[in-house]
Amino acid sequence: MLAIVRLGSSICLYSALSIEYERSTTRMNLLTELKRRNVFRVATAYVVIAWALAQAADLAFDNFGTPEWVGKTVLFVLVLGFPLAVFFAWAFEVTPEGVKKEKDVDRSQSITEQTGRKLDRLIIGVLVVAIGWLLVDKFVFQEDTSVSVAQTSGDVLSDKSVAVLPFVAMSSGPNDEYFADGLTEEILNALARLPELLVTARTSAFAFKGQDVSVPDIADKLGVAHVVEGSVRRSGEQLRITAQLIRASDGFHLWSDTYDRSSADSFGVQGEIAEKVAAALGVVLDQEQLAKMRTSGLRNPEAFIAFQKGVEAAALAHEKTGREQIEGLAVANQYFERVIELEPEFSAAHFAHTDYFIHFVVREEFSDNAEEISRAIELANQDFVNAMRTAETEGDRLNAALEQALISDSWRRMPELISAVARSSDCFNPSWWGSLPSILDPSEDALTIWQRIQACDPVNFYAWVNLVRTQMGRRDFQAALDTAVRGMEAVPHR
Repeated sequence: MLAIVRLGSSICLYSALSIEYERSTTRMNLLTELKRRNVFRVATAYVVIAWALAQAADLAFDNFGTPEWVGKTVLFVLVLGFPLAVFFAWAFEVTPEGVKKEKDVDRSQSITEQTGRKLDRLIIGVLVVAIGWLLVDKFVFQEDTSVSVAQTSGDVLSDKSVAVLPFVAMSSGPNDEYFADGLTEEILNALARLPELLVTARTSAFAFKGQDVSVPDIADKLGVAHVVEGSVRRSGEQLRITAQLIRASDGFHLWSDTYDRSSADSFGVQGEIAEKVAAALGVVLDQEQLAKMRTSGLRNPEAFIAFQKGVEAAALAHEKTGREQIEGLAVANQYFERVIELEPEFSAAHFAHTDYFIHFVVREEFSDNAEEISRAIELANQDFVNAMRTAETEGDRLNAALEQALISDSWRRMPELISAVARSSDCFNPSWWGSLPSILDPSEDALTIWQRIQACDPVNFYAWVNLVRTQMGRRDFQAALDTAVRGMEAVPHR
């Protein structure tokens, strides 16, 4: 009886070993066949090429302001193509006579080994190009960025730095102050397009509106060597606009002029003033720069006034909370919509129009209304696309692209866009996306961005806060402490 049991056990063991051997042999045969048919090589080549295509498409779509769904569609098609490529490699073979089913190819005449070597070379070639691009992006572009930061955030005050203070409305018509503010902003924007100049952003320049502060004190707080100031006086349809460029160190007027224009003929003055200021500061302008300065900005008087009213209404709305804030932003959007109706190619109006919708997306009190949120995202995306399409500078386009990426369901593009911001020389005024680099990834790019913003917008509270956050995230606590102290001195009212 014991012998029978032992015999049975031996038979079972033998059967199990036989089955395992057959399975192992089958697996080895399958792996061998997969290798012979170049399935692994095709899969690797497909992944590498698809990655390169996705990167190229992402870069192109960002530059052209392509809607987010286009990128998702391309990615979906690339993913869908992977199993098809693997199936094709298994079922078909490339022969000198063309593509044939694998089962119809004489093994002795197969050229799969030659095809495999070609695939190896293709994979290596694409990888070399990809690695080369990553190295250039990492080291060459970063090196350029560090030079930019050194120029804009160093301790030495640049002689080619200027702040445009709000022009004073000397008459008391209902729209005269809005016109003066708009004129100031247009001059500021025209000068900011010149990379040779460090121009203080609107936030900081307008912080001194209506205050009795001397020009040297303002220049010291803003970190500039020169100040532009002026006035606007209206009498009926006639305007008298005066402007002067002052050297802050001694109060010397480097340039001044008076312009007498009719209301309808007043919208070229900002370009003329910007040209004179640039020339007085030693900036040589080529014909392309002159053309941009003369044609940029708003030329419609009603749109010119409406935009400033919208900016004022939005600022007042942000002093409120909840439903009151939303109602205030709705009022601001009525002005921005009028601007877009009159000047559909004015990028700033499209961008400003989005803030109302983003509040629905990010505010907790509206989170229970999925339909409103979905509609708000749709409308904001339309505005962002228009803002990118009509942007006059790369900085404006990147700003809109980052805001659009923030409210999308994928943040995949954001690291690349943030790196582009770091490489840019433009002075940004980030809105919703601004805190992300300092909180989520306090990298060299984030430090570069906030150093530059703090230099060109020194009375912007959030520039100081996010620079401190970035330095703390990088564990540079002494620098963060020093920045916090300087920030409290620069923005005492906060």
